[in-house]
Amino acid sequence: METLVASLNTVLYMLLVMVLGRWVVGRLPERDTVVAQLNRLVFSMFLPFMVFQNIYTTDIKSAFDGRLLVYLLTVLCAMWLLLMVLAPKWVQHRPTCGTFIQCAIRSNSIIFGIPLISGLFAGQELGCPTLVAAVTTIFFNVIGVITLEVYRGKAPDLRQIGKNLVKNPVLTASIAALFLALLELRLPASVEKAVGTMAGMASPMGLLLIGASLRLGVGQRTGALLGCLLLRLAVIPAIGVSGAVLLGWRGMELCTGLMVLATPTSVSAYSMAQMMGGNGTFAANQVGLSSVLGAVTVFFWILALGGLQLL
Repeated sequence: METLVASLNTVLYMLLVMVLGRWVVGRLPERDTVVAQLNRLVFSMFLPFMVFQNIYTTDIKSAFDGRLLVYLLTVLCAMWLLLMVLAPKWVQHRPTCGTFIQCAIRSNSIIFGIPLISGLFAGQELGCPTLVAAVTTIFFNVIGVITLEVYRGKAPDLRQIGKNLVKNPVLTASIAALFLALLELRLPASVEKAVGTMAGMASPMGLLLIGASLRLGVGQRTGALLGCLLLRLAVIPAIGVSGAVLLGWRGMELCTGLMVLATPTSVSAYSMAQMMGGNGTFAANQVGLSSVLGAVTVFFWILALGGLQLL
């Protein structure tokens, strides 16, 4: 019952903030321009501060589980390679196929996942899930670029991918926080307070912008969209979470796996598809529908795992 109440409260909170984003921000003139600018602000400032704060305040030496990160990256990489082979048989239109693969693999582990774990494990250190989310987000960026380049007929520019990784603010924040945490160095109290204030804005702003970005149409490629939703919200989590349970992970570690494997498609998938010759309409529909349906499916995943005494 305790898990049920905690998961219900967490999911309802996230849904309400998304609805507010749709109602308030989504009704502004030039909505797309405003949302794009705010997304850039969240990604370049608030998210890095949140990642830094969560890692910096955690005893990384005792809390971080490297095996879990390796397992999750292995599952994601295997599913990605499998879809690179199988998806062209299901989706013949190449720009849509690349977008299909990216949207099926790419979860919203930071903006959707971290608030979820924070609500379920209130008062506990979030360094492990935050670090896992940061690394998997970088992985999603790399495979997203490779996938979309391949399906628009171009060879991936590995040098440019490397440059983008070096300039990634989430990666920079993760490395800085790890450096300080591992050496047990502390920042001045005034700096810590400023970091905490900026970090606290990431989740509500991110959820507001998910709501503001929602496009709930189905479009012309209904079969591909339904298949992508099924993969993102059911098939990939079922495979990955089952493996994690069999390998012995429980509690926050198992919920971290759920965060990476079962959360809705990231809004970044839409932006990347738009910029790199993918099917932007398909990506927008996938992000919108998975965000709404994902709140329900994630609730049932948590309910099922809690009922089995695994969380």
